[in-house]
Amino acid sequence: MTVLAMIKGIPHSYNRDLQEVSPHLWNAIDNTNEILKIVHGMLSTLTVNKQRTEYLAGANFATATELADVMVRHKNLPFRTAHKIVGRIVSEAINDGLTTNDIDDEYVNKISEIVTGSPLNLGEELVSQALNPLKNVKSRTVKGGCAPSAVQESIDIMEEFLNE
Repeated sequence: MTVLAMIKGIPHSYNRDLQEVSPHLWNAIDNTNEILKIVHGMLSTLTVNKQRTEYLAGANFATATELADVMVRHKNLPFRTAHKIVGRIVSEAINDGLTTNDIDDEYVNKISEIVTGSPLNLGEELVSQALNPLKNVKSRTVKGGCAPSAVQESIDIMEEFLNE
């Protein structure tokens, strides 16, 4: 940020003010190298508890936005309305001590009737698919997405780049 602040106001050609940039630039490079060492040490010793992470992914309603997106795509609801329904679903589920595994089409319809006056009838499969963290991740197949196939593609591209 210091370097950016220094060079934002100078002309596009050579300027002696650029000499003052060097110490800050080297400091930033040193800091980055130290951070990379710390991150490498952290990641090389990291152990992932897959069962716990899978449980927490479903328990905290991390996929609730996908349920709203499903409502928009399949029932042509405005996102604002879908968001309102899903927000109420999450609030009610937390009050009832439920997790995403406990949310079904009937529960969605009950909340939808409270919010909009009519049920949505998405179907069990759409509700289950939207709220399932594993299916949710696997559906993100766009370039740079989190689906295993998209991640592998990014890894392959980076390995090819590094080998060149």
